[in-house]
Amino acid sequence: MAFIKPPNILDIILEELCNLKDSVNDLKKTQEKPFIKNVDLFKFMPIEDIFDLGLMSPSTFYKYAKEGVYKLYKFGGLTFVDRIQFESAFREVKLYKK
Repeated sequence: MAFIKPPNILDIILEELCNLKDSVNDLKKTQEKPFIKNVDLFKFMPIEDIFDLGLMSPSTFYKYAKEGVYKLYKFGGLTFVDRIQFESAFREVKLYKK
């Protein structure tokens, strides 16, 4: 008669924790992006996208918003800026040779 070793309880707990961590990460990925599929075609741009892309720091962004360079819009708990208005605030920089 062969002896069957019972499973180690710590190994079982570790495996379950890894599975739980994977499930939580999958859930986070589904909630990270806005519900709009073609967000580039949407009239308004979430300000978090501006910060995430590194286009501008939050302090600089709000400074320009206070100066009236562009307006902010709220929908629920999210803040947006008009995409065209934001893009038109960019200007060309010419470099001159000395």
